Amino acid sequence: MFARAAARAEREEALATELLAITGDGAARTRPAAYGPITIDMIEAAPSYQARANLVRDFVRQDPARATLVIRQLMQERGNG
Repeated sequence: MFARAAARAEREEALATELLAITGDGAARTRPAAYGPITIDMIEAAPSYQARANLVRDFVRQDPARATLVIRQLMQERGNG
């Protein structure tokens, strides 16, 4: 059980470090492809609203077709209720 908690803490620390590298300050950011694909975990773990917005924007840039499918699915789910 302790090993699982330690592994999770290590993953969260790595994710936080990656997020800070990507979203540190807007001027320092480069193309999202330079950091690999933006994942939903990265977006959910963003430390601030601005960081989350930047990651969502980068997600849309890196894969517009997938972003479109996600939006369509969300709209359908909302319509069905």
